[in-house]
Amino acid sequence: MSYENIIFENDSYRYSLHYHYSMRIHLNQYQPAFNDSYRNFNFSYFVKPKFSFRFYDSLINEVYIYYHGRIRLTREGDDYFGDIEHFAQKIRRSETVVFNEKELLAVKRNFLITVKDTDVPAKMTSVIQPNGKITLYFDNVSCTIS
Repeated sequence: MSYENIIFENDSYRYSLHYHYSMRIHLNQYQPAFNDSYRNFNFSYFVKPKFSFRFYDSLINEVYIYYHGRIRLTREGDDYFGDIEHFAQKIRRSETVVFNEKELLAVKRNFLITVKDTDVPAKMTSVIQPNGKITLYFDNVSCTIS
């Protein structure tokens, strides 16, 4: 059972409250620009964020970033706590880059997605800030929310 209380919704914006978080969905919102201090990789690895943050009121010490963009959150002693993951269908040729800075941890996934038999460049970015705010950005990805 999930709890969702929609506070406001129109064609391009939705704001809702859930058990432990609020969610805002904006269409046509630009992804943040990052400087060149990122790491491009084709494998999964552990990252120690340059700041501490809380997720569902638990202090997160380390994250495991999968090559496909999924972020696994761990507490003290590699204690798995949760995942941040976004999903799109028909993805081809994916590249993942990581930004680990003192003000944010971001995982950006650039890829090709097949739309009506045509490959379209798209990207998804997960951004974690020191205050625990998590923002997901999608460019050229279907707006279907489930």
